[in-house]
Amino acid sequence: MLQVYKILTCWILVFLALTGYAQDEGKGAIFGENSTEFKRQLVGGPILHTAGLGATFAWGKRVNGFQQRMIQLEFVTLKHEKESRFINSNYADSKGFVYGKLNQPLLLRSSIGFKHQKYDKLRPSGVEVGYAYGIGPTFALLKPVYLDIAYSDQYTYVETERYDPEIHDINQILGRGPNLKGINEIKLVPGIHAKFGMVFEYSPYKEGIKGLEVGAMVDVFPKKLPIMAFANNHSVFFNFYLQLLFGKKYIQ
Repeated sequence: MLQVYKILTCWILVFLALTGYAQDEGKGAIFGENSTEFKRQLVGGPILHTAGLGATFAWGKRVNGFQQRMIQLEFVTLKHEKESRFINSNYADSKGFVYGKLNQPLLLRSSIGFKHQKYDKLRPSGVEVGYAYGIGPTFALLKPVYLDIAYSDQYTYVETERYDPEIHDINQILGRGPNLKGINEIKLVPGIHAKFGMVFEYSPYKEGIKGLEVGAMVDVFPKKLPIMAFANNHSVFFNFYLQLLFGKKYIQ
């Protein structure tokens, strides 16, 4: 795992060097009379990635006419690629559940990075194009999965229990338990993440922000996250993402 961290760190350093060079080379192509009018921005919106969804919030401060420093928070769900929903046909009132799922992960990401403007929006109907990148800690919140378990052949009684693949047979499971059950048993696993995306803003108002960001991100943890019981779990998660942007720019 130490080797993974070394590779990720080297990749980030190389990327930052290249993007810094690209910014210097591209300054002649960035123009627009309102480039430095707004000093700060507040933006947020939903985010969809290849293993889940969530929401993101970011605060930006302009460093110069072409660059903003961004502080970002994200809350996203994370699914294992082997997850599939199952309904136990032995019971008429069975509810859907993911067989073999041990924990439901929620990722909390905090990052600092930069947003670079490459092409200004020259008219209200135009599109401003740029790119953004960031790095920071990731905290995986692992909530144990609770299921409704039927006991006896006649379905005499039902218990809501934390799923244990060693003792719970699939034919006993009626379905998922209450969503908040087990919230007091959440375990936290710290990690690190990095992301890079292209940003397209098309709000017709100078002070408004409306657009989208598309890119890729990687989360790295020091150990495998125990998500599934009968599948290979991972410590590195690479995902593509699409994020909708809504916000406002401020002069001060």
